Amino acid sequence: MRTIWTKARKTSVTQERRLPLYVFLLLIILMGFAWDLFRERPGAVQAEDAVILGEEEMIELSVQESGETIEVLAKVDTGAGYSSIDEDLAEDLGIDLDDPEDTVKIDSANGVKRRPLVRVRIKVAGKTLDTRVTVADRSELSKDALLGSRDLDGFLIKPNAEQLTSPDDPEPPSPSE
Repeated sequence: MRTIWTKARKTSVTQERRLPLYVFLLLIILMGFAWDLFRERPGAVQAEDAVILGEEEMIELSVQESGETIEVLAKVDTGAGYSSIDEDLAEDLGIDLDDPEDTVKIDSANGVKRRPLVRVRIKVAGKTLDTRVTVADRSELSKDALLGSRDLDGFLIKPNAEQLTSPDDPEPPSPSE
């Protein structure tokens, strides 16, 4: 009996020899994906380290240029991108609305509008945030200030809870306050 040596046979033997290498490479790739999925991310909020905010929080607003500081009850709204303050509150803080630093287009329940964007310092739950907020007519709304998602990094939000912190302290205020 005569054996015919074909290129097809030679190729299949070579592929069989490479199979362990392919399996090894596949395992390395899968381990890389698993590492990326399950590693702790330094920017992620860990529940035991997080400050928990309610739907409403007392915050302290200040503007460096005027030196004015005002405490106000703010609505915490994870659905809003930018934080926002009322026009009258901005005037009380000494913000010049005739010459805003910038404007931004906001798509809200009231439609699309361009709003002034101004720099403020927000103190909430013992953390100080130097940020930019929009200025809008909030006279028809229940709160003069709104904390949006851009300023909520490092916080966990507890729905249906109100005022879990004070501007200087991440702990809940005592009932006598």
